Amino acid sequence: MKDIPEGMTVYNLEVTPFSTGKIIKSAGSSALISGRDEATGLVFIKMPSGEVRKFNKNCWATIGQLGNEQHKNVVIGKAGRQRWKGKRPHIL
Repeated sequence: MKDIPEGMTVYNLEVTPFSTGKIIKSAGSSALISGRDEATGLVFIKMPSGEVRKFNKNCWATIGQLGNEQHKNVVIGKAGRQRWKGKRPHIL
């Protein structure tokens, strides 16, 4: 993240350097690089929830926003369609 300019949207963030991407991986999500502190080597990321987290500048991230943004708007429509997905009915 040390080479990504401030104000860019990113996803698939590493929590620690040289691990795999673990944060911001769901459909349509992204975070914003809001600043950096060169003295401590930290990059400030504004998460989708609004929280600002600090990451090491050597962590990797992917530039952009994840696709399939309209995933949350799919209407199932009937109980049978849920069954096709393998979900059993439950009573609250």
